[in-house]
Amino acid sequence: MTNIVDIITDERLLGPFFAGPSWARWRAVLKAARGEPPSSNEELQLFREVAERGWPTEPVDELIAVIGRSGGKNSAAAALAVHAALNVDPARLRPGEYPAIFCFATDRRQARITKNYVTALFEEVPLLSAMVAENTDEGLVLKNRAEIIIGTANHRAPRGRTIAAAIMDEACFWRGEEGNAKPKPC
Repeated sequence: MTNIVDIITDERLLGPFFAGPSWARWRAVLKAARGEPPSSNEELQLFREVAERGWPTEPVDELIAVIGRSGGKNSAAAALAVHAALNVDPARLRPGEYPAIFCFATDRRQARITKNYVTALFEEVPLLSAMVAENTDEGLVLKNRAEIIIGTANHRAPRGRTIAAAIMDEACFWRGEEGNAKPKPC
């Protein structure tokens, strides 16, 4: 299993896109969410500043991040999608099984932003571009049979699928099953 820190710090992968001090908090949060130990007291402090809790000792089942405008949400979501896709092991899949990494957004415009981020990472990083089997309107199908699907929030979309990961953008603005569009407080 490839860890998230290796992916976002390796110069051959996403390192160039997540370098510098402005990404330090995201690096700490993503690392903590995956249960990887902190590498410094500074990293531990950055995590505590935003999480108001101790560092997790194992991967979390759910990461909820409340992030303001221009806070790097889409970039972090793209990194998480890459991480989840790289960790799909085709040897553990049934014939014909394509585990989905869902990236759901409130509307098509927002979904397109996420698709652009994810697609750009796979196009601009040679090690990742070699993994792409197909680029579709909905996302990417990789040679390891991972499928990154980017679309609008719909509670029916994941039915019947093997889900490797689900990344939900601005979930507080999603419509409920009853169809109301009234945003819930974030």
